[in-house]
Amino acid sequence: MSPEIAREIEDHLRSMRQAFNNQDMKAYRNHFWTNPRFLHIDSSGRVDKGWGAFEEVLDQEFRYLDKVDLTIREPSIQVFEDKFAVVFCEWRMVQVDPSGREQDTGGNASFGIVRFGKDWKIVKAHYAALEGVPKEACPRRQPRTAAARPASAPVAKAARKEKPPIGPSTSRSSPVT
Repeated sequence: MSPEIAREIEDHLRSMRQAFNNQDMKAYRNHFWTNPRFLHIDSSGRVDKGWGAFEEVLDQEFRYLDKVDLTIREPSIQVFEDKFAVVFCEWRMVQVDPSGREQDTGGNASFGIVRFGKDWKIVKAHYAALEGVPKEACPRRQPRTAAARPASAPVAKAARKEKPPIGPSTSRSSPVT
């Protein structure tokens, strides 16, 4: 993966975040594939199939909220043939409604991003919430302990060797601000 492509994707995420925080629907929309096959899964588990379904939800949120502050940190970017990318990152969002009530959530997110001509577009977005989001930063990825693992989750064998990653290199970079 070339450093230029990683910068393009980081710039795309930065611009998307700024448009969201400015509640600029038109600018925010330009970052997405506005197709009926677009897929968005929010942190509550709601699935929006198609851009139209997601845009309706966004329109309601932007009208209702007084202020939003979305932060995206530590994007891990994998690019395939300079046309498709998968991004994993940490996110945090503070929303303030007109009465001044604040809601602070965060967790992990993944994006499928495709290059259409010269432009990158998000074709799939999945946000997963993590409990106890620290107010001063995005949540840090922590290994799950046995106590935090659901009873139904299998326990990995300690003797199992980790295999090296296969595929394109992964870029870890600074916060996308």
